[in-house]
Order: sequence, then structure tokens, then C-alpha cells
Amino acid sequence: MSMNDPASMERRIRGRYQVLLILWAAQIMALVIFFLLAMMVFRGNEASDQRLFWMLAGLSVLLVIVSFAVKQKFFAQAVEKQSAALVQQGQVVAIALCEAAGLFGLLARAITGTPYFYLPFAFAALGMLLHFPRREALMAASFKSTI
Repeated sequence: MSMNDPASMERRIRGRYQVLLILWAAQIMALVIFFLLAMMVFRGNEASDQRLFWMLAGLSVLLVIVSFAVKQKFFAQAVEKQSAALVQQGQVVAIALCEAAGLFGLLARAITGTPYFYLPFAFAALGMLLHFPRREALMAASFKSTI
């Protein structure tokens, strides 16, 4: 059985896809833990300066937007080079950027105590949900098109 055997390729794609799903679920759970930490450990403070919070929220939105551009670049390179590993790397980097956006929510709650700390978490969660791993990306990077 060679590495180019369709059955072998399908097993490798299935394995990579399962890894992507596990990593995606783990990072979603980390975001949930950060959110619970922000709710339970840090208390609100209405007297704090809200400008810092809005800057952190803006950075969160920016990170989520950048995550889509980074993922798209990795996926384009993966198809060009026929490398499923680049699909996996792009997926992990994109979700990590969304997770960083959630960390800005935790930071905003810790520093400013704002009651709106959930906004960066909402942006991060939306980005992560939109970055759900797709098997088609792995397939496109694994099999050369004959068209």
C-alpha cells in the first residue's frame, strides 16, 4: 500500500480531521473556562475608565477579523502546495487568534471590571464557531484537481 493509495489518503484525512475537531472543541472549552473565570473571580466596577475596555473590545474584533484572513492565506497555500498540514496549521492559528480575543475579555474584566466584558467573549465565540473545521479543506489540499 503506497502513500498515494486512495484508502490510505482517506485514513490520513480522517485522522487529521479528528485532530482538528478535538483541538477546536478544546479551545472552545478554554474560552468557556475563561468566561466563567471572569464571571466568578472578578467583580464589576462601574467607576472604572471605560475607554480601556472599548480599546480591548476593538482589539478583540480586530483579532477575529484577522483570523479569517490568516486562515484563508494558509488554506490557499495548502491547496497550492497540496499540503493538508498547512490546513491544520491555518485552522489552529485562526482559532488561537479567536481565543486571544476572548483573553482580552478576561483582561477587560480584570482591569476595568466592566459589566460589558462579555462582548469580547461573544466576538471570540462567534469567530470560533465560524471556524468549525471543514473536511472539504483537507480534501482540497490532499487531492490534485484534474480540471
